[in-house]
Amino acid sequence: MFNKRSLLKLLLDLSIITVLSYLTICTLIFFKLAAVDAGHGDHQTNSPLAISWGTHSLMGPIKTYESIQFPSQLPDVMLHGWFMKHPTSNKSVIITHGYNSSKHEPALIKTAWLFFNQGYSVLMYDLHNHGSSTVLNGRTALGSQEYHDVIAAKQACIKLGFSSENIIYYGLSMGAVSTLIAAQYDEDIKTVISQASFSDPDIIMKEEFQRENIPLFLYHGSVFIANHLFRFPIGKYTPLNLDQTKLSKLLIIHSNRDDRVGFHHSQLLVKHANQAGIQYHTLVLNGSEHVDTIFEYHHDFKVFLNTYL
Repeated sequence: MFNKRSLLKLLLDLSIITVLSYLTICTLIFFKLAAVDAGHGDHQTNSPLAISWGTHSLMGPIKTYESIQFPSQLPDVMLHGWFMKHPTSNKSVIITHGYNSSKHEPALIKTAWLFFNQGYSVLMYDLHNHGSSTVLNGRTALGSQEYHDVIAAKQACIKLGFSSENIIYYGLSMGAVSTLIAAQYDEDIKTVISQASFSDPDIIMKEEFQRENIPLFLYHGSVFIANHLFRFPIGKYTPLNLDQTKLSKLLIIHSNRDDRVGFHHSQLLVKHANQAGIQYHTLVLNGSEHVDTIFEYHHDFKVFLNTYL
């Protein structure tokens, strides 16, 4: 028979084991969902000159480009990029890729060609932990650290000879998130083209748990582990704080059946742009693609950008 003291000790031991097991599982989930595969994957051979997309090989309008490096605002981090100088224009666009991607992404290079043909010099680069840039910790912070790279790219663009008022910003998915967060900390960022951005880390992370069939009761523990045990600011910043920016124009592009980041995220961005009094325009694509929409809807992109930039 258990006496009262033995029973309390057993309950305490079970409670400790339960909590430790919960936190261990949450730690494993954090490492799984935040992990980034550095490098360029299957896109290693792509460049601003030519890309492979599916079974197609495509040549672009750019004949020469420069490989560049510049420091992030984060300590001990170097970012690798490409710079394509337009021969007759003083305008530039900074292109930022998404999670687990890089500047070698075919859709991004295709987008760079579109901007180049419209008279923009192009700077595209790898976020830290991605592509050829410094691997800092091998994890994504969903824009909460990556925004430092966006601001660093702006500074690099200015050093290349462009005035801040002649620089616009295009971001795809998490690249758009990082850019919109950067705009909250850098008043020079005035015009942003956001494609397939998620709206809030809390929403997208819960959706990711559901996608991976992970019980939601593990969600808060995983965020706690990230923020407190690893001092990792995942989910601490949101692109929805548009009232904290000096944006004069926001262009929002999203597929209405996006199978990775749902269309409702851009609808929430629109709501907050309205509340912040920011001029915005939307391009809604009838499809389910998350990244590769530029290939099917190239004409729509061209007309949209020509109209509102």
